[in-house]
Amino acid sequence: MTGDDSHNLGDSTGSSERLLGALAYEAVGKGDMDSLLNLTRNLLEKWPRERIKDSDGWYILAILSQVGSDSRRFGLAATEISRKVALTARLSFFNTTSKADVICRTVALSAFEDLVQEHVVRCLEVEGHWGHYAAARLGLAAFRQKNIEILDLCLRRIRLHDESSSRIVDTGLEVTQLECFMDILQNRQPRLDRLVELLMQTEPSLRVRYYYTLSLLLDPEDLDELVFSGMLGTRHAMLVD
Repeated sequence: MTGDDSHNLGDSTGSSERLLGALAYEAVGKGDMDSLLNLTRNLLEKWPRERIKDSDGWYILAILSQVGSDSRRFGLAATEISRKVALTARLSFFNTTSKADVICRTVALSAFEDLVQEHVVRCLEVEGHWGHYAAARLGLAAFRQKNIEILDLCLRRIRLHDESSSRIVDTGLEVTQLECFMDILQNRQPRLDRLVELLMQTEPSLRVRYYYTLSLLLDPEDLDELVFSGMLGTRHAMLVD
């Protein structure tokens, strides 16, 4: 932690931030984007006027950046959320040796700002779960920004199977997702049938985490049809324009 835990006020603030972080993580895990959206609105009433103070704050900000990526569902609100998340990250005093903090800040900045390859590489070099998380989130940002070079770096990193990550994420599904992103940017037909197949095969507790991200590639109605009917045929018309 970068905050000062030697004062009671710091302890109270830290506990509050950890609780908010737990709520945000639980909402993402359950796919409860409405709760996450409400949490985002509440926090962004004080951010960016207030600054991120510790690791809990950076972690929460990185999670909230996921709301801004769901422009299909939240429309113009997603753009405003992305802007505030990135602005909060940009304005907050940043002096830490924590690699996790650096990754969370980079993810938050990517919500609205162009990726910087030097910063991305620094995040991808982190071993274990955090490096894998960086590859997944920054790979998505690279796809949205149509940055093939950075997406390729993220894809290379996420292909490095990490046992510690596989307990809390579906590594195979995440690899295939980034591969589909790359296929689209390089004007190749993505393997959407394989992507949906992996989504249906993954643990139910993990499946909902990827639903909204996959809706970037598939129309939600078509995705529902595939998931709930069990059809796995490739659907070229489902590609997002």
